[in-house]
Amino acid sequence: MEVGKLKSAGASPIFYFIIDPISPEDPNPARLQHYFVVSHLDSYVEAFNYLCRSLCMPATDSALRRWHQVYCKVFGSVTFDSFARAVQTLPMRHFHLETSEAAARAYVSAASGGMMSASIGGAGLSESRRLSPTRSGVGTRNGPSLIPEIRVPTQPVAHRDSHMLLYPQRDGEDPALELHRLRAELQESQGQLRIEQSKAKVNGLGDAERTALLYKLESAKAELETEKKRGKDSADAFRAQIANLQERMSKLLSQHDNNLESLATAEKDHIHGMEDMYQRREVEMKEEFETAVRDRDRKLQKATSRADTLDMQLQQVTRELESIREDHGRLAGNILQMKGERDQEESQFKRLKLQYEAMESHRMTLERDLQRWEEEQRRSEVEITRLRAEVVRWKREADRFHHFTASLQTELKDLDEESATTAELLRKKVLHQRQHHHHNAYHQGGKPSGSSGRY
Repeated sequence: MEVGKLKSAGASPIFYFIIDPISPEDPNPARLQHYFVVSHLDSYVEAFNYLCRSLCMPATDSALRRWHQVYCKVFGSVTFDSFARAVQTLPMRHFHLETSEAAARAYVSAASGGMMSASIGGAGLSESRRLSPTRSGVGTRNGPSLIPEIRVPTQPVAHRDSHMLLYPQRDGEDPALELHRLRAELQESQGQLRIEQSKAKVNGLGDAERTALLYKLESAKAELETEKKRGKDSADAFRAQIANLQERMSKLLSQHDNNLESLATAEKDHIHGMEDMYQRREVEMKEEFETAVRDRDRKLQKATSRADTLDMQLQQVTRELESIREDHGRLAGNILQMKGERDQEESQFKRLKLQYEAMESHRMTLERDLQRWEEEQRRSEVEITRLRAEVVRWKREADRFHHFTASLQTELKDLDEESATTAELLRKKVLHQRQHHHHNAYHQGGKPSGSSGRY
């Protein structure tokens, strides 16, 4: 929907609205207000959306739906979601809302003055023609005029558009009645002029008629001077408005400088915060390294304790083997029991071997962990130079642990060989006792009958 549009030299377009912000689809005359949306975008739709966003919070769904109904009546049917999206995503920096009474009076007086000048000057009007200051004779001599353009509607304002008028109004007067009144005055003045011209052509002008015509001409000149004065006052008001806009522009520039300064301060604070975060991260890395070292020490202690446990288990196995050597006499009387005990010892030996293999795999895991921590220490040497002495000390301790594990492996190998030797001796001794037992049993039973005395 097109609305009244004000253009002046060096100023942006002003979109003029008369609307009830509380209930736009059902306006109350007591709440009607004048709004001027200033923008360099010549778009009535965006001006309407900006006015809707300024007078109605988008979060209020019911109010926004009332504005959506008005939008559909004026600009055409659209969905509520697209309308709400257009209102919410509208770039606010292109617009400015003006509701001052001085600007409203200046706009209304300028529009009324332009209409009156056109009617007095006898300019021909049709319902499809736009009244322009250059057509009415105002502002053609001293450059472009500041009187706004007025759209004369082809039909009276419909009821559905009564809340948004296409033309400005005088204070306290209905715009539709004013338009009909001005149109009637214009037609009446044109009819009177045509009648007087016809009389002058047919009968000639008399003194009284000439005097009346001169009087009307003087009256028209006086009214024209009055309209010029009103146009000048309107131009002064527009100049004041331009000065006000320039002042607001300077305030916005100063505010922009302040915003830049605040952003610079915030950026400095952010840099200081990053430095503090770097220092905190450095302390955290140091604490993590110390925690890793303590974890490695704990693992070394755990491995040492497990090695001691295995040593105790090997000693226990040795004692058990000694007890087996002492029990060789009893084993001769109970071969089956000895065999079961031997199987039990073999299974226990297998378990010990599995424990040894598990310890060996754990030792390899510890070596891999040690290598990984050594790599972490080498990486840490690049970033934390002051910890090199500490890393060298821990490396030496790791070497000692490596030698310790090597010696432990050697001892375990010796124990393995000793246990194998002991098992072989035990096997030979059991075999010898078995043969001796068979020999004694043979001699105790006597020689068999019919033997030749040979064994």
